[in-house]
Amino acid sequence: MKGLRFFTQTMNRLPEKLLAIGHIARPHGFRGEMQLHLLDTTAKLPVRKTKWLFLDLPGGPVPFLVERMTSAPGNAIIKLEDIDSEQAAKKLNGISCSIIDIRSEEDMQSDDNGVIGYVVTDKHSGELGPVKEVLEMPGQRILSVDHKGKEVLIPFKRPILVKTDHVAKSILVNMPEGLLDIYLNGGSQD
Repeated sequence: MKGLRFFTQTMNRLPEKLLAIGHIARPHGFRGEMQLHLLDTTAKLPVRKTKWLFLDLPGGPVPFLVERMTSAPGNAIIKLEDIDSEQAAKKLNGISCSIIDIRSEEDMQSDDNGVIGYVVTDKHSGELGPVKEVLEMPGQRILSVDHKGKEVLIPFKRPILVKTDHVAKSILVNMPEGLLDIYLNGGSQD
């Protein structure tokens, strides 16, 4: 696999952030092209411009050099280096695919309606509840979360925002100590 050797020589390691974009749906033709079914959350991303597609194979994600890709809403036709036959493409049916996540923090936060309903979990307090809405405030966005019938407001930015998982529809946060208490019992530490 020439592409894999090139990738490991130039990158030295796998990137820390991969973004799930969909899965291989089926072969497309007889020369190793495949239909890629895209997740809804990737509709606004420039998936066509990616050079590497990571396939979630046993043992972890494996990078493949993208020879060509064409896309339409919800789908893409891809040709990966070293996948040169219909039989080789069939072996990859159903495999999840990712790309290197190069979005800026601002880009990740820009699709506000895309996180409504996501379950928010705090590193220390556990599951808080679903996102009801995203509030636009001067200088930042705020998640309005329904925690046991009470509204909890959480800044939607780093370092409080740890990770957004669009596949699992979840958001991991690291809330400052005492912030949740303010919402639950008015700040008293009884």
